[in-house]
Amino acid sequence: MALQTPIRAHCFAFFLLASAAASGQTTNRAFAPRAEQAFVRAQKDFAGHPADAATAIQLGRTTYDWAILVTNSAQHAAIAQTGIAACQSLLARDAKSAPGHY
Repeated sequence: MALQTPIRAHCFAFFLLASAAASGQTTNRAFAPRAEQAFVRAQKDFAGHPADAATAIQLGRTTYDWAILVTNSAQHAAIAQTGIAACQSLLARDAKSAPGHY
């Protein structure tokens, strides 16, 4: 049975896209490289251990940090979808996981 994307996930993605568009987005040059590195590291950890709740949570958190800093809308959306998918996989296993709803 296919899982439907929760409305919270859609709202989160929309919020990320809208905040980037509305702010004219000036990237913090000191933080952006660290956020990207943390995101890439979290992606690798999640790919290696997709059933681990901690790696899904970490990917969701780093996704938000990195997505809010990118200036390309397509990249922004792709990053947001990565975090949403990780959190959805966690929620599929544990629907009551508070960090999974982050």
